[in-house]
Amino acid sequence: MDAGDRDLDEEVERLVALGARHVDWPFYPDAVSPGERPYVVLADPEGNRFCVEGHRRGRRGH
Repeated sequence: MDAGDRDLDEEVERLVALGARHVDWPFYPDAVSPGERPYVVLADPEGNRFCVEGHRRGRRGH
């Protein structure tokens, strides 16, 4: 899922408010490579995992 024009963290907060939950994902890269976008792994209320990717404004990490 693409966060679109929203900041990645803002979109994740919005999805969590709608019922998604954070997933303990052990495979986040230590650093985002050039040309790649950071992502966050969430799960819907039924437990189906999905990724949200996008840009972070002024923040780094996963």
